[in-house]
Amino acid sequence: MTAIDPERKKQAVALPDGGFFGTLTVFHELHCLKRLHRYMYPSYYFPDLSDQETEDNRYHNEHCIDMLRQSVMCHGDTTPVTMRWGETQPIPLGNWSSPHECVNWASINGWARERSVREVMEPGYLKHPKFGVVVGESFENKIGQVHHGD
Repeated sequence: MTAIDPERKKQAVALPDGGFFGTLTVFHELHCLKRLHRYMYPSYYFPDLSDQETEDNRYHNEHCIDMLRQSVMCHGDTTPVTMRWGETQPIPLGNWSSPHECVNWASINGWARERSVREVMEPGYLKHPKFGVVVGESFENKIGQVHHGD
């Protein structure tokens, strides 16, 4: 695992019980995929979202697209995709049966679960130095907001 840069550590959110609040990038990427998938079907996943909430969340979606773009470019899968002739198309099609070399997902997920902080969304657990309690009794976040300028 990558060590935290000392300058970033100064900015990190310290937990009351020790350590820092964070996540592995892969989980953020999965969040982004889930979010973009759900935004393809807004009437099903977000039937009560106002036009303003939809517009406000466009920024978060753009962030997710860029995050995934960076990840794809950073981890570029170099598995060759050969082409094949289709039965009804006059142009070659991708043959997606090439095997990929993958990480051991169970190992990554197990490592993260052993270090997870279950209390992080409990009311009163996190306190912002300026704004106070982060999650109160009535906390609701339908789709994971990202605020402009953060």
